Order: sequence, then C-alpha cells, then structure tokens
Amino acid sequence: MEATDDPASRQYHVHLIAYAPAPTSTPPKNPPYILPGLIEDTPMYRARIHLEDRPRNVRVWNKDARIEVNGETAELQANDIHELVTVEY
Repeated sequence: MEATDDPASRQYHVHLIAYAPAPTSTPPKNPPYILPGLIEDTPMYRARIHLEDRPRNVRVWNKDARIEVNGETAELQANDIHELVTVEY
C-alpha cells in the first residue's frame, strides 16, 4: 500500500497492490535476481482504511470493487492487482 496526500484538492490517494510471490520465485543461483511467479487468476483481497475524521467522499476506480464507509472507516473488497482509492477530506 502507498498513500499520498494532495492538499490542494484535499484528497488522499491510496494505492493497493496485491502481490504474493511464490516461495520458489528466488532462483538458487544469482539470488539477487527475482523471478516473479505468474498470476493465473486475478486476486481477491479486502482492505480496511482507518481515518482520523469522517471523509466527505470515498471512491474506488475499478468498477468491480466494492467499498463501504462506516464513520471513519472504509472497507474495500477488490478483485484486481492494483486498486486506487480516493478519499476526499
């Protein structure tokens, strides 16, 4: 996860990236080189974002993702490698 703040627009941008390498992704020779495992199925994951104050608006950019806001907490279910959550404060 990486979050950035854009004070001019009063928005946080939260990037959620799903990646779980297989234990065999590091070759026995030349260990600095990483070979990422192939992703055959799109991963499904859940995330919870806790905020200090109730946000004005929260949205996800993937039309298939679901987000629910309860007070200062946003709960997300995503079905993609990368999801962008925009939080307006």
